[in-house]
Amino acid sequence: MVWGQSSSTSRLQGILDKLRNVGPVPCPTSLFLLPSYVTLSSKDCISIASALENNTQLTELYMSGHNLGVDGASALARALSHNHTLRTLAIGHAQLGEDIPQMEALAPLFAQNASLTSIDLQNKSLSNNSVEIIAHAIQRNTNIQYLDLSRNKLDDRSVPHMATLISSTHIINIDLSNNTFTHPFIIDMASMLRPPTSQIHLQRLILSHNSIGDDGAVALASWLPSCPSLRELVLDQCNIGPAGARALASPSTSLRHFSMSSNSEVGDSFAESLKGFLQSNRSLSIKNLVLSDTNLSDQGAVELAEAMLSADPQGEDPITIDLSRNAIGAPGAAALARLLRISEGSGRAMKQLNLAGNVLTSAGVLELADALGQSSCALSELNVSGNQVGEEGVRAMFERLTQHPSRSLRVLEVTDNGVDEGRIDPEGMDDTSRSLRRLQDAMPSLDIKWR
Repeated sequence: MVWGQSSSTSRLQGILDKLRNVGPVPCPTSLFLLPSYVTLSSKDCISIASALENNTQLTELYMSGHNLGVDGASALARALSHNHTLRTLAIGHAQLGEDIPQMEALAPLFAQNASLTSIDLQNKSLSNNSVEIIAHAIQRNTNIQYLDLSRNKLDDRSVPHMATLISSTHIINIDLSNNTFTHPFIIDMASMLRPPTSQIHLQRLILSHNSIGDDGAVALASWLPSCPSLRELVLDQCNIGPAGARALASPSTSLRHFSMSSNSEVGDSFAESLKGFLQSNRSLSIKNLVLSDTNLSDQGAVELAEAMLSADPQGEDPITIDLSRNAIGAPGAAALARLLRISEGSGRAMKQLNLAGNVLTSAGVLELADALGQSSCALSELNVSGNQVGEEGVRAMFERLTQHPSRSLRVLEVTDNGVDEGRIDPEGMDDTSRSLRRLQDAMPSLDIKWR
């Protein structure tokens, strides 16, 4: 990996020498040309293109942040169009999408390189006009599988071009987060991408930080059965409320990863609907569920736990759940503790549980500690930081785990729970420090973060 050297001239020359395999240092497989270390002109890009023509070692090239110029872009496209080793490419400056001639110069690279599988075009000011160039080029290149179009200026008018990309059978992972899509985009795209006119092989879709709202979520939920290959769906901060969350509960059960964090109006609606759906259809594929900052209450946590307990899990992999920044207290913790008692290999065993930023008290964490002490518990990471446990509660949790050590727990986070730093003896002679040492003796492999 090349990060740059001391002066502008020597940096560029060192890069060129490595690409040409000149000198004692062999060519790296990854080349990161960060603007903070080296600033490339169009002429420099032409020199790099020349050095890349016969390169057979490079698999990853990062050139984001550089204005290639039309000549530099054309030279790189010619040099890399027939390269057979490059797999990952990040290219272009922050205003690339507004430079249509430069976009057109790069298009042959996207369309013709036979080894390229991943293209990163995040934060390039891509608009509907410039993304049309990308869509037409990438549609022709059946090797490209991963596409990052996040942090751009795409809006609802780009539906035809997004549909072109998503319906391309070779695209399996697309990131559309942090654009300006709203619910008409989802509605129109879902309408365009229904079988039998479209055969979609998409496995991962990220739409976070787009205000699709309930209408968009409902439309997305109706489309998901048309995409049986989808395994990961990320809808963080999408302005989704109860109606959208309820609609998504049913199709989410076929996903392995589902995230709907920072949708504060969701409340308990997703958990309620998930429980209801699983009463009649017990199949559940979810292995990673993220519902942080959704205003989930104790009742929602109870219903979520009951839903998970009643489900027929697909696969034996353990489950990770993030319920941080909600309103879960002792009743919710008691329900979730039942999940912790499930044995490994059952498909319902918990691997990680994040309850940071809730309203847990000492009663709640002791419920969890009791479950951790069960021989069947498979949890490896627990985070209860930022709750209302208090110093006595933290100490009580340490003592409970000392009495009944967990065989699986490796990371315990209990920071920001009211431990009075002024009362902690620098020599470790206070009650909490002594309690901590006893726990460390009982569980020497446990990493404890408590201050």
